[in-house]
Amino acid sequence: EEAEPLVVRYREAAMVQSVAKGGFCYAAVHSLYASARLHEAHGKPEEATKEVRALLALIRENRATVQEMAVSFRAFMEQASVDLNVLDPETGDDELIDVWVDELTRLRGV
Repeated sequence: EEAEPLVVRYREAAMVQSVAKGGFCYAAVHSLYASARLHEAHGKPEEATKEVRALLALIRENRATVQEMAVSFRAFMEQASVDLNVLDPETGDDELIDVWVDELTRLRGV
């Protein structure tokens, strides 16, 4: 009986840690997205592309966290696909768009 509260506390601590990590990752992704939009607004598509590449790298590095928050990340990526010119199939970087679509497809499958 005494061990059970320890297990419960461990699980609660692990859950809090997971949520905190997910929140940090989500905030960092949004920061990179905002930076990309700012670069686009100032006519710097190369810088916007760098920010989107960094965003994708962050998502890949934190795949488990992203999977836990798949609904939020999917909604974010779908909106970013509309908002960012560097992700526009007619004007954007084809390689970047392919990687973006792969990540989005992976999230849709969760």
